[in-house]
Amino acid sequence: MEILARYAKKNGFSISRDNVTFVQKDFYHIKNLQEDPNLDGAWLCFYNFEGVEATHEGLDFTFMDQHLSPYPNFSALEILTTEDIYNAKKDAIDTFIQVTNQMTELCKNDPETAHHMYYNYSKTEADALMDAIIDNTLSRLITPITPDANKWQELREMLAEIDIVMLTDEQYQSLWAL
Repeated sequence: MEILARYAKKNGFSISRDNVTFVQKDFYHIKNLQEDPNLDGAWLCFYNFEGVEATHEGLDFTFMDQHLSPYPNFSALEILTTEDIYNAKKDAIDTFIQVTNQMTELCKNDPETAHHMYYNYSKTEADALMDAIIDNTLSRLITPITPDANKWQELREMLAEIDIVMLTDEQYQSLWAL
């Protein structure tokens, strides 16, 4: 709801729980929107999947991302663990990050190989929609994977502002220490 409310405020109107109903569906967002005229939108969408598919299907849509909302980093992903788990599994976690960085770089630098790996693994035939999803995804991958407290500072401030979580500077910095 916060994402919608921030989008509305930025665009000069308001939305509240009184005039929004969330309907639980599956993750076939585009199909659901096409088949059910009572639905106005879909939740938990990612542009590299649903945005690309909506474009492929010729839908007129607004994709509310962190810039349109504004809700900083609301669709960003991060690798998190506890200090105890990191200490117990440091070698495995570091290897996972190293291999992920290497594979990400390989895929970004050689999209043809990325396509081949996907279709070979999924045992599916190449098609225009999945090619577009793969290409859009590749353009979004960030390497190297490194802890970055600055990346999440705006989200930290917003979560404190709306009274979801308050972290001292020490607590916040401890999230990023390896």
